[in-house]
Amino acid sequence: MMSGRRFLQFSLALPLLVPVVLLPFDNAVGDILFIAIGTGIWEYLPFALLMLWLLHRAATYGSAHLLMGIAPVVYVIIVAAAWVATFLIQRAFEPAARWPEVLPILCYFGLVIGYGYVLVVAAALGLSRMFGWVRTYELQSS
Repeated sequence: MMSGRRFLQFSLALPLLVPVVLLPFDNAVGDILFIAIGTGIWEYLPFALLMLWLLHRAATYGSAHLLMGIAPVVYVIIVAAAWVATFLIQRAFEPAARWPEVLPILCYFGLVIGYGYVLVVAAALGLSRMFGWVRTYELQSS
């Protein structure tokens, strides 16, 4: 039986694993997901590492639930910071660099997709706990 903490930690790896698993099947969904993770991995890795660390420190299910609620916002902040840093670097070498107009749209979709994913993970965690596949989220000793 998996712990609730491990379940949530594993859910952070799925966005990286699913595109790789679907790629050999030569389908449009796998291709799109693989391209998406290829372009977004530089933002997702720091986010995933931060969330793994925070989940490790979360002592209760309530604190883990709170992390699930703020995770998409944290991700969008990391994405926005990366885009601003990219703009500033480009501007240093090319003064005519334009501000990325697509950033607000990207942040909007990041929130929509992020909260959609959080809902799926929360439902899967709830069902897994109900069927006894996942233990209650508990404090683990180091």
